[in-house]
Amino acid sequence: MSGARIAIKGPGPSRVQIHADVPPAPNFSGSDFGSPTSSQPIDPMELQDRRKHDFEEAAYQAQLRRATIERARRLMTNNADRYKTFASNLMLADVLHERENQKKIKKQFDDLMASQDEKFMEMERTSYRRMLEREVFEKDEIVRKNRECAEFRAQQLEEVKDKRMQEIEKETQRANEYLQDMRKQEAKKLEKEEEAIRDYAQTKEKVQKMMKTRAQEIFDSQMATRQAMIDAQAKKLTELKENESAKTAKEELEYKVREERIMQEREEERRKTKEMIEKHRNEQKEEFQQSMKRMLAREVQDVEERRAEAKKVAAFQQQQAELQRWKKATEVQQRDLTMDRTLKKIDEEEKEFLQYCMENVKEIKEESRNPIPCIKAIRSYQKSLQHHLN
Repeated sequence: MSGARIAIKGPGPSRVQIHADVPPAPNFSGSDFGSPTSSQPIDPMELQDRRKHDFEEAAYQAQLRRATIERARRLMTNNADRYKTFASNLMLADVLHERENQKKIKKQFDDLMASQDEKFMEMERTSYRRMLEREVFEKDEIVRKNRECAEFRAQQLEEVKDKRMQEIEKETQRANEYLQDMRKQEAKKLEKEEEAIRDYAQTKEKVQKMMKTRAQEIFDSQMATRQAMIDAQAKKLTELKENESAKTAKEELEYKVREERIMQEREEERRKTKEMIEKHRNEQKEEFQQSMKRMLAREVQDVEERRAEAKKVAAFQQQQAELQRWKKATEVQQRDLTMDRTLKKIDEEEKEFLQYCMENVKEIKEESRNPIPCIKAIRSYQKSLQHHLN
């Protein structure tokens, strides 16, 4: 038996193939049918009946082909509906998958923001701690340097004072030595004068009195000069000590004022730097928050647009599905009416064909020929017909 193959491309990605194993019309025009010998003449009426039967068989085969084509069309329509339904479900699955991905991205974004904020705060704390440590270290260094400078200045002052006192003592010693020399010279001079006076004392009493008076005046003058020199040296020493103390106090005061001014300038610089850092951090934080708000707004807008588009597509697909169901219901009703008539006609033709086949088998048996090929052909035809009807 030969078969007719009908290949129909459905709307989906796959191809549907329908094999209609329709048995061909039996050829009853041969010369050996129903006759024991091939030389028996053919009756014209029998030949006409055979041709009529062949025509009916061809009409029957055409009807089977039309039924097969109709069934293939129905299968194609069903495949189209199934493909559209699957595409709709696939789009819904894509939308749900996209939503889950957006949730995951949002959670990852929140975790990232929290981690960045924590890292930023940790960096700020570390920077502030380092700044405090640096300030404490700088203050300790300043205190240490000030202490060393004060100790060095005190040591220098003590050295200067000691050196100055040594110089004063040396000057005092030289002054005392000079006074002693003067005294010795004056004593020698007085001795000479006394000798001269003694020489002249005997001669003139007046000269003696004058000499005594002169000696007393010289002595008083020397004592006054000596006392003046001592007072001058003491005053000079006192003024020197006062000047050194005032100079040291002035230097210490100037150093303290200078250090205080430097500390104030550094404190002002640190305050300005801290304010600038705080301002820059607030600006960056504000800019980052605005950027995140814009990003979230865009994401929400995209989600809303996708959701609206998905709703439109779903509504359109639902309308198309309803329209297809309505068309399908209408076609099914029409097809059912046609199919009922067709099946009824097929049943009648099948009964007639089977009756004809049985009669031929009976004749073959009566003629003592082998009826098994005909019986197999009848059974194969029944199976094929049952397959196509199902």
